[in-house]
Amino acid sequence: MAVAEADGPHEGLAALEGIDMATSHRPMVVRAELLARTGATGEALVVLDEALRHCRNDAERLHLER
Repeated sequence: MAVAEADGPHEGLAALEGIDMATSHRPMVVRAELLARTGATGEALVVLDEALRHCRNDAERLHLER
């Protein structure tokens, strides 16, 4: 997220390329946010849905569902 804040969402997405998304829902949430910032809202919603399926923390899930 720091890369995206400094250099823009496309650079942030590029920085996420090497991160294993299967190990945690958090990188998926960051990816969804950055996709939304680029205007790719449909893809962002798909990634967010995937993140919600991987989220095991009820409080985090409730926050993400807002």
